[in-house]
Amino acid sequence: MIGQPSLKLRAAFIVFLALTVGLGFLCKVSAQEVLTNAAVIEMVRAELPEEIIIAKIEAGSGAFDTSTEALKELTEAGVPKAVIVAMIAEAGRMSKAAAADAKEEAKLLGAVPEQGKLKDLLSLSKIYILTDDLKARDRIEKELRKIKRFEVVDKVEICDFVIKYETWTELVNVTATVIGNTATARENRQLVGLFTVMTASDVSDEGRLRMVYSVRKTKYYIWEDNPAESTTKQFVKDLQKAAALSGVRH
Repeated sequence: MIGQPSLKLRAAFIVFLALTVGLGFLCKVSAQEVLTNAAVIEMVRAELPEEIIIAKIEAGSGAFDTSTEALKELTEAGVPKAVIVAMIAEAGRMSKAAAADAKEEAKLLGAVPEQGKLKDLLSLSKIYILTDDLKARDRIEKELRKIKRFEVVDKVEICDFVIKYETWTELVNVTATVIGNTATARENRQLVGLFTVMTASDVSDEGRLRMVYSVRKTKYYIWEDNPAESTTKQFVKDLQKAAALSGVRH
């Protein structure tokens, strides 16, 4: 059983929506020069002014070794005291920045959904339907009523799990008709529905989602069910099968 599923799911869902796009920033490429102790010693030996070396340190991206032994080597190499102080300050700043980056990356990775199973839903009942298609929402709710213990709620804060439904049209083929010297082309499209079920992780307090189920259906011919109905019917069928396998009355 998931502890405090409603509050955790709300946090997980908000984090997921807010941070999914941010995952692209995990791979960072920088063309900026990285300064090292050796580079500073080289600039000193080239007799560059102290002010220029310090400005370079403060403006660049440093990877300085500020251990006791390294500081002795810098002093022996004739690196001015003010330059060494600037290197120590930059090393501290970079260390804090690295820690902040690591924390942000951990948060972003936490937004990557876990993989769950349908049996995770067998003890849950309150559902929030996320879709911008109100007619589809009505169709989904109608099918869900076939499982009496399910209750569709209107706030994500009080739900146990979320059903996300997306719909769009896609091109199937193009047919051409030629009458005399006139040719016409017709695009044949089908309606697509993607039904996804998400709940909160039961092992994380940081707001991580668990992807439990997903099914995709299409409607091409007029007599076929709307995808909102066919995907929900498939979900109900698969959930009942999971319950039977688990020995749970549904």
